[in-house]
Amino acid sequence: MKNLVVLFSGETLAMGSLFKNAEMEAVYKNIIQLGKKEGAFVSISIPSLVKGTNVKKAVTYQGKWKIVRNIEADYILDKLCYGGKRKRIIREISEHIKVINDPDLSIICDNKLLAHKTFPRFSPQTFDVTRKNFKEVIEKIQSQKIVFKPWYGSGSKGVVIKEKSQACFNDIGNQYIAQEYIDTRGGIKGIPRQNMLRFIILNSEIVFRTLETAKSGDIVSGNVKAVKVTEDDVPFKKIKEILNSVDSVFRNYFPRLYCVDFFVTKDGRICIGEMNSKPGLFPSEGESQVDYNNVIRKFFRSLSQSRIPKR
Repeated sequence: MKNLVVLFSGETLAMGSLFKNAEMEAVYKNIIQLGKKEGAFVSISIPSLVKGTNVKKAVTYQGKWKIVRNIEADYILDKLCYGGKRKRIIREISEHIKVINDPDLSIICDNKLLAHKTFPRFSPQTFDVTRKNFKEVIEKIQSQKIVFKPWYGSGSKGVVIKEKSQACFNDIGNQYIAQEYIDTRGGIKGIPRQNMLRFIILNSEIVFRTLETAKSGDIVSGNVKAVKVTEDDVPFKKIKEILNSVDSVFRNYFPRLYCVDFFVTKDGRICIGEMNSKPGLFPSEGESQVDYNNVIRKFFRSLSQSRIPKR
């Protein structure tokens, strides 16, 4: 049985510190139980308790939450918060334990500026924006609205959308990108609001896809209830070609689990909105729970196909 330790940001292993809400706690109970059925012992810990290959203390679920000690970890599943400090911590850990995702893959997915530089052909107009170049950048962007995003983060946190004439650097701050606004209304048949298509990739395979729509206005947060989509609902052939190009950059990292969000316009333009090396897998009701569990099962089976590096 392989030991997978999910690594969260935090200072303690207290339940209130680890899980934001009851839904998140239920998700990880489910992951732990599915892991056991697929031959993986799953526990949860924090960076300060990892020393070399040993995790001094962790929690797992066995009918109730319990403490386990001195786990010799085969894999770390990186769920740390975004940012510079996290990069250093996870890279140090990866010198001793195989990390999912590899830090080099994660930094491309999680840094929006670097993602654009890696895949410029598939990106909206995107610029690193500073107080000094702000006016010049605004003039270069072709859309009448401009999207400002922090380099790191997900779920629309820190995102600001402004009309060109109202854009002001004081509304954002350092380490932001300025991006062309992509109007997706009507890009997917029958969807009149802003939307994005999310594809979750596991080792080159599309294992999950959803359509997420804005409740109102311009921002699709990723926290709204998503609906499943079929290949007939979207321009799947073109999207698959882009996904193949993206995944070819990551082909040396195994196992790998990440997501790519797409914008599709009414005139058929397709571009990458964002990427994420730590996709949230919060199932909604009904059939989505089945799809979600299949993703987790496939993930655990991929661990059995992966050779653990010699230490």
